[in-house]
Amino acid sequence: MRFAVWRNTIAVVAGYVVAIVVLDRLLLRRTISSRPLALALAFTMVQTAVILVMLIALFVWKRRNVLRTRRSEHFAPAIQEAIALHALGEDQIEVLRRLRDSSRYDVRETLLTMAATMRGEARARIARLAQDLALFERSSDVELQSIRDRIRLTHAADFADVVAWSARRPLLARAIVADELRPYAGEIQDTEILRALSSTDRDVVLTTLEMLRAWRRVMRVSGFTMLLANTDARVRAAAFAALSYVAASEPPDVIAGAIEAALRHEDARVRAAAARAAARAGVTSVTAALAARVADPDRAVALASAWALASFGYEGLETLEAMLAEPDRSAAAVAFEAWEKAALGRLELA
Repeated sequence: MRFAVWRNTIAVVAGYVVAIVVLDRLLLRRTISSRPLALALAFTMVQTAVILVMLIALFVWKRRNVLRTRRSEHFAPAIQEAIALHALGEDQIEVLRRLRDSSRYDVRETLLTMAATMRGEARARIARLAQDLALFERSSDVELQSIRDRIRLTHAADFADVVAWSARRPLLARAIVADELRPYAGEIQDTEILRALSSTDRDVVLTTLEMLRAWRRVMRVSGFTMLLANTDARVRAAAFAALSYVAASEPPDVIAGAIEAALRHEDARVRAAAARAAARAGVTSVTAALAARVADPDRAVALASAWALASFGYEGLETLEAMLAEPDRSAAAVAFEAWEKAALGRLELA
C-alpha cells in the first residue's frame, strides 16, 4: 500500500511537470521571448486547468449524488416491501431482479441495512437472496468491500473463511475487517474461532489473535491456552498479548505456569509478552520469575517485567525496592524507573 501511494504521487508530479514543459515548448516559447515568463505562464495555465478539472469533477460528483438520492427515494419503498416479504417466506426474487436491473446500488444497500436488523431464518433467506441476485461479485478492485458486505449480511457466520482471506492482506485491510467484525463478535461461534486458531497456517492464527485484541472484549475460547505453549515464537507472543481478552477455561495456576515457562523462553518477544500478560491478569504468583527478568539483556523484556511488578501493588513495589541496591546497575535503573512511575501514578501497561 505504501508503494502504491508513492507510485501515484510520482505519477501525478510527473504528469504535472510534463504538462508544463509541453505547454512551455510548443505554445508559449513561440510567442514569448522571455524564458522565465514563458515558464511562469505555462505553470499558471496548467494550475488553472487542474483547478477547473477538479471543480468540474466535484460538480459532477455532487450532481451524481443528488440523482442517486432521488432515484433511491423513488425505488426504496418497493425494494423494502419486496425484501420484507421475501424474508417472511414469500418469493420475491423476480421482483427484486427487476428492481436490481433498474437500481443495483439501492437494492444492495437496502438489503444490507435490513439484514442487520434480522435474525434466524429471516436473515438466512436474505443471505440466500443476496447470492441469487449476485449482488456481491468478487473482483480484485472490490474484494475488500465484498468481504465487508458478507460480514454485514451473515454477521460473520463464516468467520474462519473471513480470517483466511484477511491473513493475506495488508495491515490496513485487516484493521478494516476487524472493525467490521466487532459488532458481531458476540455472535461468532466458538467452533469458528477455534477452527481459525487451530489452522496450520501461521498467518491465519496470528490474524485471529490480532482480531481478538482489536475487539477489546472478553470472550470464552475453549483450548486457548494451547497457544501459550506454541512452538512458533510469534504465535506464542501474540497469544499472550490476547490473553486478557480470552476467558480461558483452565484454572489460574495453569495460566501462571504458562507465563512462568514463557518468561524463560529464548525469544525476547515471548518473554516480554508473557510479562505484560502477567501484569494485565494480575498473576502475582510469578513475582520471583519477573524479578529475575528485570536483569534481562533485552531492555523491552526488562521494562515489561519491572512494570508488571510495579502493577502488583505493595508486594511488587517491595521487590523493586530491594533491586535498587543490585550490583547490576542496568537492572537497578530499570527497577527504579518502574518504581518511580508507579509512585507518581503514571504506570501504563501496554
